[in-house]
Amino acid sequence: MSTSEVPQARPEGGDKPQQFYARKATGLVRQVPMLDMIFFNANSTTAFTGALAVGLFVVMPGFPRANITLAIVLGILGCSFIWMTFALLGAAIPKVGGDYVFNGRILHPIFGLVGNLAAFVAAWLAAGFWGVSVVRAGIAPALGIVGVTTGNEWWLDAGNTLSKDGWVFAIAVATITLMTALSILGTKVALRAQSIFYAITFVGGVLGFVILLFLSRDSFVSNLNEFSQPFTDQGNTYRATIDSAVEGGLELPSQAGGYSTENTLGAIYPIIGAAILWVWWGVYLAAEMKGGGRRNRQLTAIFGAGLGQGLLVLIGALIFFKTIGYDFFAAANAGTYGVPVQPAFSFFAAIGVDSNLVAILISFAVIFAFPAAVYINLAMCQRAPFAWAWDGLAPQWLIRMNERYHTPVASILLTFVICLGTAAWAAFSTEFITIFTIFTLVGFVTISITGLSAIVMAWRRPELYRGSAADWKVLGIPVLPVAGVGTVAFSAFMIGEAIHFHETLGVETLTKLLAPPIGVIVVGTVYYLAARAFQKSRGIDLDLAYKTIPPD
Repeated sequence: MSTSEVPQARPEGGDKPQQFYARKATGLVRQVPMLDMIFFNANSTTAFTGALAVGLFVVMPGFPRANITLAIVLGILGCSFIWMTFALLGAAIPKVGGDYVFNGRILHPIFGLVGNLAAFVAAWLAAGFWGVSVVRAGIAPALGIVGVTTGNEWWLDAGNTLSKDGWVFAIAVATITLMTALSILGTKVALRAQSIFYAITFVGGVLGFVILLFLSRDSFVSNLNEFSQPFTDQGNTYRATIDSAVEGGLELPSQAGGYSTENTLGAIYPIIGAAILWVWWGVYLAAEMKGGGRRNRQLTAIFGAGLGQGLLVLIGALIFFKTIGYDFFAAANAGTYGVPVQPAFSFFAAIGVDSNLVAILISFAVIFAFPAAVYINLAMCQRAPFAWAWDGLAPQWLIRMNERYHTPVASILLTFVICLGTAAWAAFSTEFITIFTIFTLVGFVTISITGLSAIVMAWRRPELYRGSAADWKVLGIPVLPVAGVGTVAFSAFMIGEAIHFHETLGVETLTKLLAPPIGVIVVGTVYYLAARAFQKSRGIDLDLAYKTIPPD
């Protein structure tokens, strides 16, 4: 832990210096190994099986003529600028608070707080969203799949019971409580748990992929028709599902002249939001990562997770469409498949091998993707108020540390309480997809501001840039400003996508879509100015805090 000098300011009219920080070190410990950080970043939304379950569920009904594989590739390319920007800035200034620290020091304190508040709100919404997904995208579909494949109605009844709002909320609360308890026990413990969760979902996902990879289309169609007939009374359920969707107005590539450029571009937003956008989330734990100030480690942690997750999602989509067929999968997700179960890859893999055991293993493995996603969003929310308090923007009790576990217990408990609110919203409202769309858009406020920091860091704060991990040239070209330009450009494109496709993405009006990001900007600005004025009345010059780098 650091023992560097504490930044100080002199009260107006006085000679005694006023300390900003209560201690010369945060109390956090660099204890997180590289592999756990990669898994943490990969779980930034969910493991790839959960990403496919949620991402394709949003994409297929709304963008039925999208070239999904091209959308994934374009998403990976666009996100690469974002990953590079956060990796370099996170390595140059590896402090608790992530973008709050480097944006506040490079641009202006208001930018630092606004950007971090946006990430906080996005994580707050996402924690509730993924908590609810434990049942809606995990447990309920798993029970339904087991019930349908085994013919045991108890499983179906259990899935239907747990799908009721009260149970959904109760299990979300239990998940958030468990992840909060692990957070208190220490970052190393919590990350090891979520690494295990990722491993379980990975094994289940790969098993499903292997089954579908070696299954021919004809065999799949034959198995599906045989299995489905008792439910649909159709000899060819596969064909009937597609025909019913087309009759209902669903445009499919084979029926409407191929893929649509507009649909393909529109699909990028939900695909990256569910799968790969957030793999830079580890910058909030940079102060706790072993070697967090080294460029190669941050690049490995972020790009390793992003490219790995992106390739798994891409491979999964290719296997889906090879064996199951694009038209059928889109039609089934649009609700025309007559079997009472969510049309997920685990269900189709189980049908492919006619194995109840495989259905159980794959279906239940997917569940573990969602608690891990809950934790990574809690982790961000837990660290943001802690970082604000160090600069005098929040009450000092938020920086109290548990000396045994090296965790900010007060900030962790505050996060627990506020995240129960979004869990309730997600559980008891019908705006499940709306929440997903909005927290993704709010996150682009953070990303855009960070891109600006990357563009101007070299001339705004040359003393921080020169010789740092961010000062990197390839073929004589500075990487950071190029990554920054790409980040701002891709962010603008994604914001435009959200505005253009807001109804398709589940948001009825532009007012409802834009109010959260605009509100974050206004609230963050007003809050900073009010806090600055309050501290000035106490004889503290808050601006001086942003001329220094916080301690470790």
